Amino acid sequence: MRPLIVITGQSGSGKSQLGARIADRLGYKSINIGDALLKELARQGIPVKSRKEIGRLFMEVSGIEGYLDLVKRLAEYDTILDGVRIARALPVLRQIHPELIHIHKLAIPHATDDRQDEYDAEMAVLSDIADFKIEWMSNESGISCRIEQELVAFIDVKQ
Repeated sequence: MRPLIVITGQSGSGKSQLGARIADRLGYKSINIGDALLKELARQGIPVKSRKEIGRLFMEVSGIEGYLDLVKRLAEYDTILDGVRIARALPVLRQIHPELIHIHKLAIPHATDDRQDEYDAEMAVLSDIADFKIEWMSNESGISCRIEQELVAFIDVKQ
């Protein structure tokens, strides 16, 4: 069994692209947290008009404990959780999976709304506690070979 991988980072930073590349290269299952939250909201009959409101609606309905419960249920070996956005989830997941690998995808801030300061603070905490940080990866073919090799080597060491 290979360790759980958690990818954090800002919206639009390339987390899903990174997760897909890792999953493809290493044979991991990849789960997008936003999609999982959307599925749970749909199961509860809560309409969602845009992707931007998924997190807010989920927190209004289920709160932090509901978020943590969902993330714990999804956390399995040989799995990538793409898009964890709550820093409190990492210590909870590390209790279940001490060998967890946390990758934070850094990006130039671009989100602007009334919760921007709170969002920036959460991203700063996630970045501070990450095992591996990626500042740049995009090119025409996706993740650069150098970064991919470093990341795969890092994951191999943790296994």
